[in-house]
Formats: sequence, structure tokens, C-alpha cells
Amino acid sequence: FRVLLPGTPVQNNLLELHAVLEWICPGMFSQDRFSAAYDPVTRKTDPQALSDTRRLMDVLMLRRMKALVEKGLPPRHEVQVNCPLSPMQLFW
Repeated sequence: FRVLLPGTPVQNNLLELHAVLEWICPGMFSQDRFSAAYDPVTRKTDPQALSDTRRLMDVLMLRRMKALVEKGLPPRHEVQVNCPLSPMQLFW
């Protein structure tokens, strides 16, 4: 019996997600499902494969939001600050 308790989101990369799930349940998840959902080279997604992967994760993953756990927090406030890139950032 294995349990994974990540401190950060695990959906940073679908192939990393597959590796984590493969560690939890070896042989249960096809890498093809995850590879078909997103192609990192072309940055294209297959909407149906992505939807299937999301539904799979809804069954397997318990996601707790901070607002649900800590009721005393004020509502989230976001501020976007746009700033120009430096010459070095523009070069790279």
C-alpha cells in the first residue's frame, strides 16, 4: 500500500505525473494516455486525452484548497505588475 502526499501540485508535467502514478500503482497506468494528452515539443494538446486524464485524476486525487482548510483566511487578492524585460532577458 503506497500513499503520496505532495506539498506542491504534481501536474507540472504529465509524464512526471505518470511516473508518480506508476510508482504508486505499478503497471496500472498506460504512459500512452499521458503522452497523448500533451506534446511538449509542439506544445499541442489533445482535448479528449486531456479530459480523460483529468477525469482519472478526479477519482484518484484528493485536492484540498487552502480556503477550505483554513477558514480564517481573507479572500485571495492578486495584483499583476507588468515590467519590461532587461536586455539580457530579451537576448535569451
